[in-house]
Amino acid sequence: MEKKVFLITISILIFASIILIAISNIYYDAPIEKEKSLGNTQGNLANNENNLLPPEIPTNEEETQDPLISQNTDAWTVFITKAAFSGDLGGDGTTLGALQNVQEVCSLEATQKGLSGSYVPWISYQTATEVRNAKDYIEEGKFANIYGEIIANSKEDLLDGSIQGNIDPSINGASKIAWTGTLWDGTACDYVAQGSNQHAGDCNDWTGPGPVTQNAGVVGKAATDTAEYPFQKWSSNSGCGSGISCSAKANIYCFQISK
Repeated sequence: MEKKVFLITISILIFASIILIAISNIYYDAPIEKEKSLGNTQGNLANNENNLLPPEIPTNEEETQDPLISQNTDAWTVFITKAAFSGDLGGDGTTLGALQNVQEVCSLEATQKGLSGSYVPWISYQTATEVRNAKDYIEEGKFANIYGEIIANSKEDLLDGSIQGNIDPSINGASKIAWTGTLWDGTACDYVAQGSNQHAGDCNDWTGPGPVTQNAGVVGKAATDTAEYPFQKWSSNSGCGSGISCSAKANIYCFQISK
């Protein structure tokens, strides 16, 4: 009798264990299946969203970005300023004040661009007692823009009527002009208005707008690669007596004179 009771008890325990194992499997498997189901659903949603996105438009960044500044150590660097001025060149109303201001601007912007050396403005003028020719203030040797591109192989080459490349070949270079008061050969514009003894072309000696015969300044174009005038207007866009109004604004060329 006791043996029979013992066998029945063992059978009940075994059956209970089987039931507990089955319940346990159901409990733990359910979240896993649920997670799998959610994962599949989210993946399908992501795929659907990707299908709804517009296709990527290819771009050619090399054609729209400016070249990187790369100073050519085998040449004198030339650049055009970001700063622009009216015909007094941002000075105090005197010729000396105008020159001092643009000299400081050349130095400041060279530092900002990470360029070595010292710089002078490419500016000429002619008064009743003094003539300043820009060519007399630059060095002998090769000249290059701030991207390292040679624009002239010598000072003589620079002043022969055309250069080999643009001073500013960047995207906005074609829209930049620089006050110079300087002809293609590096000399001051010495135009004398008919019937007077007043010189035009340098905005009244860079003091600003003056009499009608002096209310113009000669400018150069920083980018002049055209079929008609290939690199010929960098210093004088239109010649003496027919520059732009001294009330207008233009930039300045800066020439390196020391390393």
